[in-house]
Amino acid sequence: MEERRIHPRRRVLKSGQVLLGNNSVINCTVRDLSDHGARIELGAPWAVPRDFILLIEGDSFKRRCHVVRGNAKYLGVAFD
Repeated sequence: MEERRIHPRRRVLKSGQVLLGNNSVINCTVRDLSDHGARIELGAPWAVPRDFILLIEGDSFKRRCHVVRGNAKYLGVAFD
């Protein structure tokens, strides 16, 4: 499949967390990452709001992001 993104993502396998505004945390796995977005894997992507903070453990990475696409397993997010 041809990559059509302006900023191609690189494949990664990192533990992450979705930080919600009510001090809740949902664990996730970051599968792809670029300077402008990511693809994350979640057990229940429907439980994640449109806007949240993504934290990647061990990388000092913390970004506000919003959902741009999703399916039953993955969410594509863009960083704000």
